Amino acid sequence: LEDISGKAPRTTSIGSRQLLVENHTGVISFSDCEIHLNTRCGIIRILGKDLSLTDVRRGALIVHGGTIMAIMERYAVSKRSYYDFQVKNGEGYILLDDGHYEKL
Repeated sequence: LEDISGKAPRTTSIGSRQLLVENHTGVISFSDCEIHLNTRCGIIRILGKDLSLTDVRRGALIVHGGTIMAIMERYAVSKRSYYDFQVKNGEGYILLDDGHYEKL
């Protein structure tokens, strides 16, 4: 599906320990191992270790911690192991809501 409105949630990994989440509509719950975000399409659940939120703005936030590999392992259409999704600094993934992704 293509989002022509630009309002669908979008997650982008930044390096191996940051995740940018755009177009969320609010933080439902937060702990150091799990975050729930509300979106127009449903709830995004982020799992990891030592999670923290920074740069929280209306519609976007950055999550720090061991989240990127866990998210990709769980939601990417291509089923690969946790460590197969490890990226270097400045690299990452764009994960679409249908599970397809591209490496940055």
